[in-house]
Amino acid sequence: MTKLGRKQAHETGKRIAQMIQGIEGDARSPCNVKVVRVSDLARAKETADIIASHIPQVERSDPDPMLNEGRYAFIARIYAAVL
Repeated sequence: MTKLGRKQAHETGKRIAQMIQGIEGDARSPCNVKVVRVSDLARAKETADIIASHIPQVERSDPDPMLNEGRYAFIARIYAAVL
């Protein structure tokens, strides 16, 4: 992960933490985040680790290979075959 990528992940984590706490004057807040989900790709796990460090109160699921890039098309084909 690049230095910029880590910076962006930290900024994302800070923003999610703010959204969970709620922002005064924002009728849409606070935001209810129940779990951090991540694929099992190394870069995605590193990003999720950084984001999750800002929201320790949120549950963290195990990495899920079904969330890997390219899995959507595979899942869509299976779903279509079942219908």
